[in-house]
Amino acid sequence: MRKVVLSMFLSLDGVAEAADEFIPGWDDVVDAYGAGTIATQDAVIMGRRSYDEFVEFWPTSDIEPFATFVNKVPKYVATSTPLARPWNNSTVVEGGLVEFVQDLKNSSGGDIGVHFSISVAQALLAAGVIDELRLAIAPVVVGRGRRLLDGLPPVRFEAVSGVTTPSGFLLADYRLACLIDSEVKAVAGYRISQNLAWGNFLYVDDLVSKSSDRSKGYGGALFDWLVAHARENGCDQFHLDSGVQRFEAHRFYLTKRMAIEAHHFGLKLS
Repeated sequence: MRKVVLSMFLSLDGVAEAADEFIPGWDDVVDAYGAGTIATQDAVIMGRRSYDEFVEFWPTSDIEPFATFVNKVPKYVATSTPLARPWNNSTVVEGGLVEFVQDLKNSSGGDIGVHFSISVAQALLAAGVIDELRLAIAPVVVGRGRRLLDGLPPVRFEAVSGVTTPSGFLLADYRLACLIDSEVKAVAGYRISQNLAWGNFLYVDDLVSKSSDRSKGYGGALFDWLVAHARENGCDQFHLDSGVQRFEAHRFYLTKRMAIEAHHFGLKLS
């Protein structure tokens, strides 16, 4: 499954808007960090405002490696109106943004990048679709402007790494751990085991989302966490059984690229 990686410049007080106006300049470590982020990406999601700004600047820019990357990479634009100015490999997102990105995650390919688009980033964060944050935090307090994390539901991230650069930037990587709300939205029972047929595997005994909160990203976020947890624990396979009557759940599992591999037979002995 592909990862969605949000990469953003922020101020110390969390402002992401007009970052080019408050960034005091950066060093080679920040450059290398950005280059490493885009090196694994082969698709980008952006909003209409970012698209209109980017299409005026990047097609003729010589700021590398981002110029070559963003001019060639497939770009998916969240907008309700046709794009006024064409740009190589640009496509309007069809349907809902969250559903589109979830489908893209389940397709083959590299990482999916989200750069600079605050509204897109917030929508995907709220839905639990963002897998990793890669933040370059500048040593400056702005005091005004749109903040990346304003208005979001509680979300817990795990720290992956953090580096301070010579010019004072904090380069911080985080991985999604879970969405937090005032009540449980999705729950799963699982175990890690091994057998001759599957080797090391993670088996999900059950995965259930609250009926009133289905199609809001909670079940998908929990499923993605389970897959990542299985990989981190050296599992070769991921398995679950599902009751024959759970048609909506079956559709969900198929969108997650799971395959129907066997029929499970049961015999009650008492």
